[in-house]
Amino acid sequence: MKFRFEADLPHQQAAIEAACMLFEGQPAEASVFTVQPTAKAGQLPLGDRQLGYGNRLTLLPEEIHANLQQVQLAGALPVEGRLDSMMFTVEMETGTGKTYVYLRTIFELNRRCPSSEHLAHLAA
Repeated sequence: MKFRFEADLPHQQAAIEAACMLFEGQPAEASVFTVQPTAKAGQLPLGDRQLGYGNRLTLLPEEIHANLQQVQLAGALPVEGRLDSMMFTVEMETGTGKTYVYLRTIFELNRRCPSSEHLAHLAA
């Protein structure tokens, strides 16, 4: 048996583009914050501090909602009347390349917005 991987299948590209479209209009920005290590129980906190860089979502919830509605219209999905949370899912059937889409989406988000990192959670 020989395994042949096909990248860039249309349904995979559609899922990647849908996830990226949610953040359309987000400028590449990073915010600075201080990271202080926590002490273990019974120990005093250490004085070491490090500089960290975080993501700063500047899009308003209304803008994210408008982007979501555009994604839903493009995918012929029912349009949500309101945005209940900022948690989104990409649902795909078994064997359609979910892991590839997950990794490629992170890559694509980084390409489009290089100065920030993206947090993605893959539910099996």
